[in-house]
Amino acid sequence: RPAITQFLDAQKPRFVHVVGHSLGGALATMAAEQIAGAGVPAKLYTFGSPRVGLARFARRVDMAVGVANIYRCYHMADPVSMLPVFPFCHVSLAMGGYRLASPGDIVAVSAHLLGGYATDAGDRSWDEIGRVRNPFGSLTAAQAWLEQAAQGAIAFPTMSGTAISLAAQALNLIIQAAVTLGVAATMLAETAADWLAQLLARIIAASIELGRMVRHFVMVCLRLVGAAVVVSAEGAGLAASFIRAVLEMLFHAIATRAARAIQLRLN
Repeated sequence: RPAITQFLDAQKPRFVHVVGHSLGGALATMAAEQIAGAGVPAKLYTFGSPRVGLARFARRVDMAVGVANIYRCYHMADPVSMLPVFPFCHVSLAMGGYRLASPGDIVAVSAHLLGGYATDAGDRSWDEIGRVRNPFGSLTAAQAWLEQAAQGAIAFPTMSGTAISLAAQALNLIIQAAVTLGVAATMLAETAADWLAQLLARIIAASIELGRMVRHFVMVCLRLVGAAVVVSAEGAGLAASFIRAVLEMLFHAIATRAARAIQLRLN
């Protein structure tokens, strides 16, 4: 931050383009927020960037830089862009990102490489690529997808990037609905999986409808990691310890691939 301030004071730029890939995308996001906050117009371009902050930070970047000036490119199969997990959020929170064709749908190390992003982007304009918004226009739409996906009516392979993205977006809607009911979890949990497990267990206890969605979400997570465990969509609530174990399996599978992708990039 001091170096950026020194650069702005010395160069007095009229406009700055901030570009980054992978962890560089995270740094670029923070740099763009600082530059725009200093009153210098900026555009932000990231490729395969991880999530940088919580919703409050994402909204601050959206306001400072401007949603029309944020170009977040990602592959659906890129594991780095899936981390850190909830409650971290991507920018632009309001408008979504630009999805490029992945080398397949299964989460893979190769989907993170910068060369793949450059090839897939080609010489297309941003308008030709287009932003991808939340496919669920309502909680009801997310509920229908979760139910079908949990029961196997929607086919997807183990570690499907598309299914992981849809499940995550459905989870966001579940949590938003739970918040309106006054359901919350302590933020003193040790890990994201601990925090989410506590919250989801409380949602099951507080709401029959949302509880059924949580069970379907857990069943989808099990399908994503290839676990052959049957979870009833009805009846007694799931223990927080079981939910945490399922979440940790999925998070570990993503994180392992992300670590390998970052190491490959560094090499």
